[in-house]
Amino acid sequence: MKECLTYDDVGIKPLLSDIKHREDCNTITRVTKNVYLDIPIVSSPMDTVTDYKMCLEMDRLGGMGFLHRFKSSHKIAKTIRWFRNEKPDGTIGASIGVTGDYLKQAQLYVYSGAQIILIDVAHGHHILVKEAMEKIKNEVKGQFDLLVGNIATKEAAKDLCEWGADGLRIGIGGGCFTPGMEVLTDNGLKRIIDIELNDMVYTHTGELKPVINKLEFDRDEEIIEINDIECTKNHEFYVIHKKYKDVVDDDNLDKYAEWVEADNLTDDYFLVEIS
Repeated sequence: MKECLTYDDVGIKPLLSDIKHREDCNTITRVTKNVYLDIPIVSSPMDTVTDYKMCLEMDRLGGMGFLHRFKSSHKIAKTIRWFRNEKPDGTIGASIGVTGDYLKQAQLYVYSGAQIILIDVAHGHHILVKEAMEKIKNEVKGQFDLLVGNIATKEAAKDLCEWGADGLRIGIGGGCFTPGMEVLTDNGLKRIIDIELNDMVYTHTGELKPVINKLEFDRDEEIIEINDIECTKNHEFYVIHKKYKDVVDDDNLDKYAEWVEADNLTDDYFLVEIS
């Protein structure tokens, strides 16, 4: 049987404290080089989590909201302006990808009043992220910081800092496959539940990489199916929009592919298959 622990089973060793009152505690922290928060909490840039009301409430509590990128850029810019009219000194961020009109979107959001532009991709240690960062830093006018993610290794953190990131978003994805789904390893297909640390798994680029962590979650939410793949609605897939079908090939695939959450996939996309 699997061993499980509760709060009654675990004790944290207390140390001598010189804090006389909770009001003496300071939770102010930096989310980027230039933006400080009263509490170190930000809301996720998901379409079911963060919009106008969440940004207002997060700011009221001392945290920060990041608007998701799954609606038109003009609506997002309008939301930022609404927020700025309500909270002239408040903090708000907006998310972009690394394909399509991300450069115009970043400029529009900065002009509208966003202090932070979040490059929100499933795999932040990527050449497209580097190229996007360079363009944004060089071409977007106005005062803003650039927050970049998601990453999970020290090599990624080092590279992103050298590329000019003002803040890092740590942790790869929140979506899940069901335990019986299979992934491609150096020993063929293997069920997720049977994957072990240091197993060599093929990435979306066709490279073999070692498994550095394995997370299991009990989820009480809807499971959807994409091409016989069972997953949570927020699991991201590497896809190509059909509008690029006549120009994309093996040599330029990474310039047109993007990560899209399962719940936002439509018939307008092709899944990228590892060969």
